[in-house]
Amino acid sequence: MTIRSGLKMMLLAAAAMILAAPSAMAGCPCDVSVILAAADTSTSPGQSCGGNYLDTHVSDDTYQCLQETSALTHTWRFDNVPAGAISFVREGNRPANPNGDNFKFSLWYYAGASPYYLLVPAAIIKKTFELQGGECFDLSHTTTETETFWVVVQDTAAEGGSPHQATVNIDYLAVCSSGVGD
Repeated sequence: MTIRSGLKMMLLAAAAMILAAPSAMAGCPCDVSVILAAADTSTSPGQSCGGNYLDTHVSDDTYQCLQETSALTHTWRFDNVPAGAISFVREGNRPANPNGDNFKFSLWYYAGASPYYLLVPAAIIKKTFELQGGECFDLSHTTTETETFWVVVQDTAAEGGSPHQATVNIDYLAVCSSGVGD
């Protein structure tokens, strides 16, 4: 076997593994209801650098761009999320920046009169590329009524006081409910 034919076989084997690999959405409990953002509710601190919540409805590389000023906190509202097991899907990237700033997500809703917070430690945008179709995060939480959810993205550099104005590009966001009793 020549080096060239060996290399070709390795590339074909690698391509076959990639094609056979499950997508980022595999195992995501979004089998009944996928709820998209109904509105941008606030950006403070921070600012928009292009697009709005409508650009997060389809995975099409048309982004909602957000930029930190001294920090970044942006909130979207998701209306009428049916009762059920809740998961969160996000797709996006962050351009390279000198401080390696990343962006973390959390969700919350009102349970009665009090807010109920759902932290998603793994839902961090820390790469200059994105997984097409997004990544799904099972929140291991079930609601018993239709709720309004708020999804928040924050710049992790705010924790360390970075002076660089990093940006994040959001391509797709969804709150999913598998439905109670489904």
